[in-house]
Amino acid sequence: MFTKVQMIQFSTVLKFVVEQIIKRPINSESDLFIVMQNFSIKERTGIWKTIAVRINASPVEVHDYFFNTWQLKFFQDPNIFKEEHKVLQC
Repeated sequence: MFTKVQMIQFSTVLKFVVEQIIKRPINSESDLFIVMQNFSIKERTGIWKTIAVRINASPVEVHDYFFNTWQLKFFQDPNIFKEEHKVLQC
């Protein structure tokens, strides 16, 4: 389980690590999300390990935080499309 400090550190460290890999600056968290989506599973695995060392967590905790918490802010609640879906089904 991540502490509040680790949650705060996560985005900063993720951005730093990814910028080192792609060798260019990332301007926003949404850009960071897009870059992460384009990485292979192997590339991401290395990132989890690097971040884990820097924020004193396990690679599994870092992985789980990314997928179960951090990236969720980039998705919309599917319930907002419920009415539209009903109309399209007719």
